[in-house]
Amino acid sequence: MRDAIRWVAIGLIGLAAAWLLAHTAAPPPPPPPPDTARVALGWRLLADRRLAVGR
Repeated sequence: MRDAIRWVAIGLIGLAAAWLLAHTAAPPPPPPPPDTARVALGWRLLADRRLAVGR
């Protein structure tokens, strides 16, 4: 009976270790999308600079 309990315990520990390993080795989350307001402002400032140079 003790052998059965020992093997069940070893199996559960192995499953827990595999689960932890799988979750720690997961790929990182994707980067957040760019701030659209900041990108739009950058394009606007670039366009204003180009217009100012062309004058």
